[in-house]
Amino acid sequence: MLKGFKNFFMQGDLIVVAVGLVVALAFSTLIKAFTDSVITPLINAIAGGGRPGRESVGR
Repeated sequence: MLKGFKNFFMQGDLIVVAVGLVVALAFSTLIKAFTDSVITPLINAIAGGGRPGRESVGR
């Protein structure tokens, strides 16, 4: 079993998976930031919801 893992690691497949994971996490963070700062306020402005998170202020 250890030999199979060593072969998998030495072929570079594990490195590719790790790099893919890092890129996916960075892309996910970028999309979340874009959605929170651009898309959500735009939808709230169109729908008349005002600024996000203001519903519970003062309660």
